[in-house]
Amino acid sequence: MNWPMLHPLILSVYPVLFLYSVNAGQMRFFDAAAIALCSLCLTVSILWLILKLLKNKEKASLLVSGFCFMFFAYGAFYEMLRGMFENDSIRNFWLPIFWFAGWLFSVFVILKSRQDTSAATLFLNVLSVVLFLFLSVNIVDSYWRSCQHNSFSAGLADVKTSEAVLKRSLPDIYYIILDGYARNDVLKSLYGYDNRGFIDFLAKSGFRVASESCSNYCQTYLSLASSLNFSYLDHLQREYRDVNNDQPLIEMIAKNQVFATLKKNGYKTIAFSSGYTGTELREADIYFSRSMLSREFIDLLLNSTYLSAMKFSFFDAAETRADVHRERIKDVFNLLGSFDLPPEPVVLFAHVLCPHPPFVFGPAGEKRRLTERFNYSDGSHWGSDSEKYRRQYRDQLVYINSLLQQSIGRLLADTAREKIIILQSDHGPGSGLKWQDPDATDLFERMSVFYAVYFADADYRYFYDSITPVNTFRIIFNRLFNAELPLLDDKSYFSPWFGRYRFVDVTSKVKR
Repeated sequence: MNWPMLHPLILSVYPVLFLYSVNAGQMRFFDAAAIALCSLCLTVSILWLILKLLKNKEKASLLVSGFCFMFFAYGAFYEMLRGMFENDSIRNFWLPIFWFAGWLFSVFVILKSRQDTSAATLFLNVLSVVLFLFLSVNIVDSYWRSCQHNSFSAGLADVKTSEAVLKRSLPDIYYIILDGYARNDVLKSLYGYDNRGFIDFLAKSGFRVASESCSNYCQTYLSLASSLNFSYLDHLQREYRDVNNDQPLIEMIAKNQVFATLKKNGYKTIAFSSGYTGTELREADIYFSRSMLSREFIDLLLNSTYLSAMKFSFFDAAETRADVHRERIKDVFNLLGSFDLPPEPVVLFAHVLCPHPPFVFGPAGEKRRLTERFNYSDGSHWGSDSEKYRRQYRDQLVYINSLLQQSIGRLLADTAREKIIILQSDHGPGSGLKWQDPDATDLFERMSVFYAVYFADADYRYFYDSITPVNTFRIIFNRLFNAELPLLDDKSYFSPWFGRYRFVDVTSKVKR
């Protein structure tokens, strides 16, 4: 019987939409839909070409479906072998060869087969339609549930300002997050590196460096949702303790109280692309990005495909993506202090995914080639070689320091506009981080953070060495707007990667 060629078309978009469905809380549907459409168009073109060559619709559709499986399913098998084999050569050399050879064998079998393939076509059509229907229901359900929670800001602080404030000259505010940047005592004790040179540079430039600062949370989304709303996340722990959805945190970051308060007081908002979906503040008045699509979604998708296995002199998927990552990081530092600002005061947010993995820079800024696939894994997700982690982390931090000094020099050279600069890490590095086990985690390393603040008048009376990020904008808004926000107790919470709202108070374990 002449069955329609549904299965290759469905299999060309199913992996893209499936990846979106399992990350629906932190990915935009637009990104998945655009890539799925491109995949569908490419598949239709390949199917048409093969059909012209073979003159056999069923064999052509089987060949294209086989290619879709080979191309998109590779990453799942790679991750399965990751837990079975510690030997890198098995995963990174032999698996791609055997995988490709298996696909070539299936092509040979299909081409040489003289049997009726209508039954196979019917089976694949039914299977792909059923899978697609289940996937569609899951996506619609995720969207519906997200619509039921249009605000996750219950219990967060609100800032009330007067008309007199609006008439004052207000400073520009630069909030720069250096992902995973370690405190100096951590660098000296664990990484064999004294960061005193950079800290002295900051001190001479007028910064106040907090020597005992700790993060409030051990994960980026948790930390930034807290600091950008100058509140703890207890309300999320009560509601989401048994789920792992990032959506509440992403919404709190996107619709944060810091931006809302400053916009209400006449500020323009500026944000840089981070490559990390939850910290892409695309609704800012000025948004710097090289891509309309989410780089994180593209990276996740590429890691699931056979392209991630290709390492040739003329094409290396990991290195291509590492190049994009390098340029994005350098773009932020090159643009700071180098572009024309609007006449209004501005608040600028930049989340720089560095010195956090992947380690793509050497100490002089030279390219470090990746031996594994490109991803943002940290802690126990990164690997078990803590010495390698610390060595590469240290090299990357040295280069980031040089970029920071240049950027800060440009910012401070512009004396026409008063400014506040906050340099802060969202959490510490992860060479001793065991995501699911706080007792086995080096909490001193993970929860200790770099923290420095600059005020033009050098009035730091309200800042102290053990300050945590949750109090940063409470102090700033009290100074700028007479907001009378009380300072909160400085606390630190650990939570596992799976079960991120199950907060464990580790304050006593990380403070001196």
